[in-house]
Amino acid sequence: MSKLLIVISLLLIASCSGNNLDNDLNRLFSEDYYLGTPGSKLFYRTTTKETQEKYHYSECQKKIVNGDQLRIESCVSSYWLKAKSL
Repeated sequence: MSKLLIVISLLLIASCSGNNLDNDLNRLFSEDYYLGTPGSKLFYRTTTKETQEKYHYSECQKKIVNGDQLRIESCVSSYWLKAKSL
């Protein structure tokens, strides 16, 4: 009798939280996680191009404080060249 109660309770919990679990799993898989430090070989192997580009732009914007778009683009290009050589 107690085993049946446990099974029913577990099924009830699973059915109630199924939608939330689905949402949580979808959110988990949509996040872009990476290994290694940004800019390392492992970083470039484990991230998407979009994440790499965001990293490059943010680093270049930190370096170039006046916001000159041409210099930022040049800086991003140098990051891509450095990434290819890794």
